Amino acid sequence: MNSPAVAGLNQQQLLALVLMIEISRADFDEDEHEQRQALQYLQDEYRLSSEQADEAYRVASSIADNAASLHDYTHQLKQLEYGERVNLLKSLWQTAYADNVLDPYEEAMLRKIADLLYISHPDYIRTKLAVMS
Repeated sequence: MNSPAVAGLNQQQLLALVLMIEISRADFDEDEHEQRQALQYLQDEYRLSSEQADEAYRVASSIADNAASLHDYTHQLKQLEYGERVNLLKSLWQTAYADNVLDPYEEAMLRKIADLLYISHPDYIRTKLAVMS
């Protein structure tokens, strides 16, 4: 995927947002709470205005609609430092659990993403417990 920067996001930030959208769709019920969590993340983490966050979300949704594989995104995100990848995983857990329900499909996708990003199992569990507590 080679798209230009969108709403002030670089390529890796946009890919992280695509993964959040994929997680919110994993249970076949894109919940409003999960969408709000992703938009809030954009505003808090990347200092985007609500208009920029909405634009970025629309672009990332379109990318997710045409997704062939998680490998396309995680391959580029593996270039992040380990701590950044763990923080990304934590934000994905927050998106999945925004509706206070952890669906087995969401959890399976999170496990797959953690594996593709070479995140250790203890860090996978640690981020899950941090979000769910």
